Amino acid sequence: MAPASRGVRYPLVDVARVAAFAGVLVLHVISPAGVGITANILSRWAVPYFFMVAGFFSFGKEPRKLGKGLRHALFLALVAAGLYIALQRCGLWWSGGALVTAEYLGQLVLTPSFFVYNSVPFAYHLWFLFSLVYVYAFYVLWESCGYPRWALYLLAVLLFALRTNQFELAGSPEPLGDLGEVSHCSYYVGIPMFAAGLALRGIRERGVGLPVLLLVVGLVLGVWLSFAEYERFGLQEVYVGTPIVAFCALGVCTRFSLPSLGRVPVLGRLLALGSAPTMYAYVVHLVVLDWVRYLWPAEAASEWWTYGVTLAISLGAGFILAAFASGVRLAASKVAQFVGVAD
Repeated sequence: MAPASRGVRYPLVDVARVAAFAGVLVLHVISPAGVGITANILSRWAVPYFFMVAGFFSFGKEPRKLGKGLRHALFLALVAAGLYIALQRCGLWWSGGALVTAEYLGQLVLTPSFFVYNSVPFAYHLWFLFSLVYVYAFYVLWESCGYPRWALYLLAVLLFALRTNQFELAGSPEPLGDLGEVSHCSYYVGIPMFAAGLALRGIRERGVGLPVLLLVVGLVLGVWLSFAEYERFGLQEVYVGTPIVAFCALGVCTRFSLPSLGRVPVLGRLLALGSAPTMYAYVVHLVVLDWVRYLWPAEAASEWWTYGVTLAISLGAGFILAAFASGVRLAASKVAQFVGVAD
């Protein structure tokens, strides 16, 4: 049975996506010192939120339709990686370290760093896209096998508990060196957060609306817990309070919906952009940041100035790319219809 809320728009979800992207950018631009540590901790909900949104909108879909999401995520991941490789080869991208060659890629994909932990050294932020591919593939397989959803929720809790034990309670160092290279991989964060999004959608499909006041209290509790964990365990990629913040934020955003307006000519096309601008902004933001820093060196621009300029340019590029992609898809659709009529 198709979910009752299928065809409903949640405009605040996309607004929160933009806020989440702004949070990701904080983690990549602002050093965790002074007031920066506060911004750092408050921004940790961003990537878990992206995974939860993916789970929320995957609820109730057949494996065939889930496969479409998997293929889209894989296509975007490969195109994004290709973009950074091309920019590096053209001398327009400097943060990727060693020159990416066919031999380098052949060695990379066979290492645990990439194959298990989704680390992409020449464009480190792309780990999220490859991790999302893993999560979609896992969920497609889970649904295809007909396993119960409650078992997935139990597995998600166990995986996140293992992450918490290893990186907070036990204080184990990252095997691959850099903070987050292991602790934010698909099975420690991706699957648990995706499952949380599924759970929230499941609650909604049962006709249960979580009170907004309860969700706001949960947000405050999650923020407080994140700061308490920082004081106790130091800087972490994800705190126990992080999924609480992301879950409650998504809960608030999905309390406010409106009917699908896809048939309304202008507004429908704007809504069709959906989350695309934020995702494109995410893909391009590191190269934008690199150029902003190149054109305005540290001595001429503060971190927060660099942050604001990078955020504005990245989001602008995201909207342009999303509109272009939407136009291409629309044109392709019309060509397909014409060919079909002609035949």
